[in-house]
Amino acid sequence: MNILEQSRTELDALYAQGSVGQIPTGSSQGTAVFFPGLPILNKAMARVAKAFWAGKVIATDGASLTNKVLTAFQGFKAEVYRGPSWYDGKESIIIDYSKTSFSCQRVRDEMREIEPGRFLGRAYIRKQAAGKEAISDSPEALQRNGVLAVYFYLKFPKAANA
Repeated sequence: MNILEQSRTELDALYAQGSVGQIPTGSSQGTAVFFPGLPILNKAMARVAKAFWAGKVIATDGASLTNKVLTAFQGFKAEVYRGPSWYDGKESIIIDYSKTSFSCQRVRDEMREIEPGRFLGRAYIRKQAAGKEAISDSPEALQRNGVLAVYFYLKFPKAANA
């Protein structure tokens, strides 16, 4: 399966069928999916995005992560926990930047395992910064409080999940 060739409907179906399982740990390889259903444009954008974002590194306790940025640095720390998806209200792994990253405090990611060691995620931008007003983590709140910005795909080494 080439994630960059999937349509929005296909990505949503993959996400809906995914499971939470164990929160992975370690360093992942990431791919950003900006334009579902437009493979040529998506592949070009993924190459450009790789220069700025290359995946996530989840701490060994599974409670926090950093993003691999500019290929050599880790930044944009986030809390990691289980919670309801803004997509369908079902359990997901939530990646919450609201309390840990000033520059990304409006970002909220969520992800599910779609095959062993492979996670599909949805990155949302909150319309209002967290803490300014109570923001519910429910699908209904998404319509009021957030906008789906991008999908992402993470590959963790099998040893990291053992």
